Amino acid sequence: MRVGWTLGLMAGLCGGFAGGALAACGNGSAGPGPADAASDARVSDAHVDHGEPESGDGAGGDDGGGDEVGCSPIAVDASFPFIPPAAPRASCTTTQVQSLWDSCWSASATSATCGAFYGAPANSTCIACMITPTTASAWGPIVEFPDKISYANAGGCMALAFADAGGAACGAAQGALIRCNNAACSLPCPKGGTANDVAEYNQCGQQAVMTTCAAEDQAASCVSDPAYTGVCVFANFEANFIGLGDFFCAAGSDGGVEGGVDGGVEAAAD
Repeated sequence: MRVGWTLGLMAGLCGGFAGGALAACGNGSAGPGPADAASDARVSDAHVDHGEPESGDGAGGDDGGGDEVGCSPIAVDASFPFIPPAAPRASCTTTQVQSLWDSCWSASATSATCGAFYGAPANSTCIACMITPTTASAWGPIVEFPDKISYANAGGCMALAFADAGGAACGAAQGALIRCNNAACSLPCPKGGTANDVAEYNQCGQQAVMTTCAAEDQAASCVSDPAYTGVCVFANFEANFIGLGDFFCAAGSDGGVEGGVDGGVEAAAD
């Protein structure tokens, strides 16, 4: 599996894209929905991991004692046009980006800590910037799919920071991979928040990049280019969440992106 896959998913996948899921990889990029403190999904560069704990549980959750039932990717017959990235803006401070992670996605997050963050009026603009539904015309740092699996939008960052969008560009390829992965695993995999659910989604994501989404995974192998590292591609889902969150939503704030996209690249690379 390729590095690109793991970046995308916050909820529990690990694969070859930079915007993977939450399960267990280096560069996760997917995660839980905004109000689900325990719904956490990440994606690393080569895997997808994601999982959302039940209400009241921490993001790690416990397996709930359920029996493991494997799920496999289904065939995907669709193309995935590039969704343009939202322009970087100063909607958050870097402290808010970190607090959103700590309160809603980290291993110690609970429904209470996440609810408190979402309930604070001062955080509403930041949340709206950080978490983008797939129906939006432009995507921010974390993209939430209808099944509540979220992916890190490394491809959107590439499009902005490297003028790398559309056609056969790497940003577009990364975006197509996370969408293919979700299309392949959303229907057949469980939607619960137990550790088993997360592991199953993860396994499905790893299978998808070798089967149903193999062509997309191959196209997205470009994310392993060192030029993207530390700018749009980070070590794990948490790092993707923070790094991309600062890039898109903390522009010019508390050490976030200075002076727009060019400044963001320079700051991220430091």
